[in-house]
Formats: sequence, C-alpha cells, structure tokens
Amino acid sequence: MADPARSRIPDHLPHLTLAGLGHAGHGKTTLLAAIRHVLAASGGHGPPRPYPEPGYTTGTRRYTHLDPSGAPGAAARVPAVASRLDGAVLVVSSLDGVRPQTVEHVALARGMGVEHLVVALTKAESAVDELSALVELDVRALLDAHGFAGHTLPVVRVSAALALRDDARWRGTVEALLDAVDTYVPLPARDFTGPFLLPVHRAVPAPGGVWAVGTVERGTVRVGDRLCARLPDGDRPAQVTAIETGGVPVAEAAAGESAALLVAGAGERLAGGVLAAPGGLVLGRRLTAAIEPPAHRGGARPVRPAARVALHARTARVPGTLHLGQRPVAPGAPGSARVLLDAPVPLHAGLRFVLRTGGRTLAAGTVRDFAPLPGQECPSAPAQ
Repeated sequence: MADPARSRIPDHLPHLTLAGLGHAGHGKTTLLAAIRHVLAASGGHGPPRPYPEPGYTTGTRRYTHLDPSGAPGAAARVPAVASRLDGAVLVVSSLDGVRPQTVEHVALARGMGVEHLVVALTKAESAVDELSALVELDVRALLDAHGFAGHTLPVVRVSAALALRDDARWRGTVEALLDAVDTYVPLPARDFTGPFLLPVHRAVPAPGGVWAVGTVERGTVRVGDRLCARLPDGDRPAQVTAIETGGVPVAEAAAGESAALLVAGAGERLAGGVLAAPGGLVLGRRLTAAIEPPAHRGGARPVRPAARVALHARTARVPGTLHLGQRPVAPGAPGSARVLLDAPVPLHAGLRFVLRTGGRTLAAGTVRDFAPLPGQECPSAPAQ
C-alpha cells in the first residue's frame, strides 16, 4: 500500500530534495510534521515502506524532505544526506540560538556543495522579538562565514507546535517558509541523458532482492535495466525488478528523483555504494584536490601536512591518508592536497567531498584530478 501522503502528489511537477539541518532539539522533526499538516498532505500511514522518506507538494514543486539527526554522534552521517540535496532548511531555535551542531551541519552542507539555504527560527512563540532578532543576526553571520548569502537569504520565524494545533497566525508562518523555499531555492539543471547513476543512501532487504534508496544523480533507469553495483567490498551485477518514487510504483526514474530500486543479484550491502549503467563510472584511489578547512568559530584547527582521514563523497565513507606537503592549511584558507584512499571509489573532476577525522570535519574539497584504475569493468549482469 503506497503512502497516501505521496500518492496524491502530481508527477508532472519538478522534484527537489531538501533536508532539515540543525542542532538536536531545535525542532526539525516537528517542523516537518507541521509542513505536512499545513499542506494537508500527511494522510494516514500504512505498514513501513522500503521508501519511508517523507515528501509533500507546494503546488508548484514536489519535495522529498530528509530529516537527519542533529546529535553530535550522528554528524558522520550528514555528508551522505547533504550529497543528495538541492537545498536545505536550517532549523535554529529562537530560544537557544546557534549551537555546535548548527555550525557542523552548515559546514558539512557547504562542503558537499549545497548552495541554497532557507532559515527557520523555530519556537518563535516563546521568544521575545529582541531575542529572535539577535539569534537571526548570529545565524546570518555564521552563514556568511561559510560562504552562504547570509545577509540576504530568507529567515522565517515559525512555531511548528502551534501550527500543528491549527493556530492561524503560526500556520501562516509555515506557509511563508514554504513560499521562501519555492522562491529562493532554484530548480537545478539535471543530466537526463548521461549514463545512469544512483548513489545508495539506504538498503532495505526485501523478497526478491534489496531496495536501494537514494537520489538519481544522472540519467534514467527503467524496470528491467541491468546495472553495475559498485560496492565497498567489490563490484556485482544487478538487475532492476521494481522502482518506486514516493512509495508509488513507477516504470522509470530520472535524474533528480528520490527513488527506491528493487535490485536482484547484488547482495544486501549496497549502502555507501552506487548503482550505475555498465561502463558509466571510472574508479580511482589517488587524487589531487582543492581543499578548504571550515572557518569554525571558537577553536578551528589547521590541517596538518599528513593525516589519516575519512573521505565522504556521495554516500560513501572511505578511509585514506591526506598529504599536504610541508605547510598546514589554515581554517578558511584554500589549499591543495593529495589523498590516497584505502579502497577505490567512483571519481570525476569536480566531485565534492568532505574530510573528517576524530569526530570533526577537517576540510571540504573538490577533486581536481585523479589516477584512473584500469580493468574496472563490472562482471556480466544476470540473465533476465
């Protein structure tokens, strides 16, 4: 049974993927519930689906809205979410202001290439105007420091809790937030003709295979297509036996769609890998990159000449060694680096990534060049 909240969404509208980012306890999940409530899109919920990601429509667009944890221990999972995003809603409590995971999520989003944020100042019903104004100034300064248009992007004061109670004033603030998202986050260019690629964010075992959940990065996939599963523990052939977008069975999914593909023959450990058209990827372990340590306030550290790191690219997390030469790179200052990964990953010039170590974000980067690995053809796909 398809999620009725999604099955009513018109499929002719453009689709974007958003996320609520911010510190734990600031109201990301409550805001998402309020958005769906205000749009009258929540409906009833049947049994758990392989595709549980909530979504809604504003009348001009379809959105998938991801809800990553704001807990400090969950920060390592945020890059995989950020790699899927066309934009985001930064959620900051009007009472608490900028907190450590506010800063961390902003740095990770920027590092993974997110360019457009709208800010929701939550719990505004409990904060005096002067306090909300100070929090807004602080948030704008933080976003400016990380390369966003902090002084011009929309900031909306909302009360998700009262919107859920149908308070007319606060329902209006949620509607204003959605108007800001529709207006400020542009429709991205999509590559519909390139070789198909879907980085796998989640994998859910099911009868007949595994549901691979993610956002189509490029190309189009159809039921029956044969793909190559590029996985952390090796490559395997796969065949698509079903596709869902928004919990609704469809015949195909195209670039920009959040989709679940039921694939057979690839095993269950798909998360962190990619599903791709045969011959559509190039793997590498050695890369050169432009990097920039985030301009964290309150004690940012320079990047040292050699360090063990985890590279987060798309939905993958791969350990490796970072080499800078002789001098460290200061926070907020651009630099160059070489990275030697412990395992091959799909690479291309311009790919965004972040480097983390010791539970903190070390730097964001962009691949400049890499050494392609020969002999990376996927094994033959299974017979239909």
